[in-house]
Order: sequence, then structure tokens, then C-alpha cells
Amino acid sequence: MSKVNDARKRLVELSSPSNDGRIDEPNRMLLEAVMHLPRHERVVIMLRYFDGHSKKMISKMTARPVGTITMQLSRAHARLHKWLKESSK
Repeated sequence: MSKVNDARKRLVELSSPSNDGRIDEPNRMLLEAVMHLPRHERVVIMLRYFDGHSKKMISKMTARPVGTITMQLSRAHARLHKWLKESSK
């Protein structure tokens, strides 16, 4: 689970106020949206896209079935899409 903690720390560092000047607006909005995801979805998004792990590896790291990881990623994508679409209006 240390990879999960490392990814979480990196996301918090990126989203901290001290980094606002270095993050462009689309990435800032995306980070904000990721931070609003439920924890279990945020973790799989971070492991998949921030660390580049496969679904199979995330499954092993989190002790969850691959199907669960796939579903959590799908739900997280839907939430992010909806949130970003609404925030761009």
C-alpha cells in the first residue's frame, strides 16, 4: 500500500496552494475534480494515471478484483466528466 500513499502524497503536493502558479487552468480543474472523488475512486485514478499502473497491478496493490478496479475507474471517469462539464459552464 505504500504506492497508494505515495500517489496520494503527490496529488496533495500538486494541488497545494504553493503550486498554483505552476499548474495551468485545465490541470488545476482536473486536480480539484480528482480530489472530490470518493477515496476508493481517487486512489485507483491516481495509481492508473499518475503512476501508470495497469488494472491488474492496481488489483494486486489494493487487494481488489480487476473487475472492481475497472468499475471504479469507469465510475470515476463518469464523475470527472460530469464535474468538469458542469464547471466549464
